Amino acid sequence: GREQIWIVEKDETVAGSIAIVEASREEAQLRWLLLHPTLRGQGVGSILIAEAINFCKHHGYSAVFLWTVSSLTAAAHLYKSAGFQLTKENPPAALWGALVIEQRYELRL
Repeated sequence: GREQIWIVEKDETVAGSIAIVEASREEAQLRWLLLHPTLRGQGVGSILIAEAINFCKHHGYSAVFLWTVSSLTAAAHLYKSAGFQLTKENPPAALWGALVIEQRYELRL
């Protein structure tokens, strides 16, 4: 009831997603914001984020957070445009075969 995944289809093929999972009674975690490159820059990401935030509000969460990496600048722009604030940045670490800087963004609802 307090978790949801949205799947984007294009031409009957999965082309994107976003999900909300319950981290605690008060906090939701935004996960799996993925878009096929042909859908980027068309507002689909913003729509998905807005849908996820509205879901969180409707289900009584007081905050939503997400983890990303600093190299995903377009995604960071979407999060900031939706009101998320960068609250934590980890030192560079090897993850998924690359050196990355993990970042946590939060939005108070």
